[in-house]
Amino acid sequence: MPKILIIEDDADMNEGYQGLFAGVGIELLIATTLLEALRTFDANPDIAAVFVDGLFPRKEGESHRPEHGRKCNGVIFLINAAHRCPMFACSSEDTINQQMLNAGASETCKKGTAILARARQLLKDTAK
Repeated sequence: MPKILIIEDDADMNEGYQGLFAGVGIELLIATTLLEALRTFDANPDIAAVFVDGLFPRKEGESHRPEHGRKCNGVIFLINAAHRCPMFACSSEDTINQQMLNAGASETCKKGTAILARARQLLKDTAK
């Protein structure tokens, strides 16, 4: 079963993603911090795609502050250096999406059901 990693610190969004991905043949992995994302990727090098929120804490206990948006570029650099897979910038703010594209994200994707639709399309395209 293909694996998708979503890096998102909002618990309500993550609960929604778990419902969306239930029973669709895609294993959903969720990380809520930058450190958790890196550990998840290291433990699952076969991840097919990553969807990255633009603003999230680097580690547990940090507040959600705008400067953390720049930190997400670090996960994009690190994952791109070690693993080649599509990475999608999923911020509601265009400037943050642009920063993530500049850091190496493949493209942008809206949050919510758009992530499931894009994941399905990506897996269909790679299966050809």
